[in-house]
Amino acid sequence: NIRHEKTSDSLISFEMNKDINNIVKTVDIYDMETSVKAYGATPDGSNDPINLIGYSWTDPTGQFVLDQYGFLHDTIAVQKYSRLLSNSNPNPTQSDWNRVKTFDSKSQAELLQAALADLKKYNHPNETYDIDLVNSPYVPLNQTVHIADENQQLFLSAKVLSIQRSRANHSVKLT
Repeated sequence: NIRHEKTSDSLISFEMNKDINNIVKTVDIYDMETSVKAYGATPDGSNDPINLIGYSWTDPTGQFVLDQYGFLHDTIAVQKYSRLLSNSNPNPTQSDWNRVKTFDSKSQAELLQAALADLKKYNHPNETYDIDLVNSPYVPLNQTVHIADENQQLFLSAKVLSIQRSRANHSVKLT
């Protein structure tokens, strides 16, 4: 899967109104979470899987909080992505995007680390940029390219996930 492969920098840069016709940003919240209820393996002689209820842990940064019900919360992400976010409530602390996930962890300590890594990975929407290029040099898949749109203050370094070339339209579209 190209999304998970390591990338290398192509040192190629594209600029809006020079190399780029258009940039379309897509935001996907399908996998997003701001809190996770984690379950681990089921110990021998038990009917219930390991969970984080009763586990004592404090994040030194204060960003992540483990509550009494075994939910691990991201206090910063919930302020940005809460369903209660509005002009009258600009910094909500409730209404997480909860997920229930199962891991292979055999202890609460392992389970906490797995849940923490998962929450850090999915605590924000997945953003994809489709770039319509005027002309482009050959860029292989899985290479990092640099994109600049100074008018929009958009400066990206991104991995090329797909390339669509049209000889008829003389266009190249990178995702």
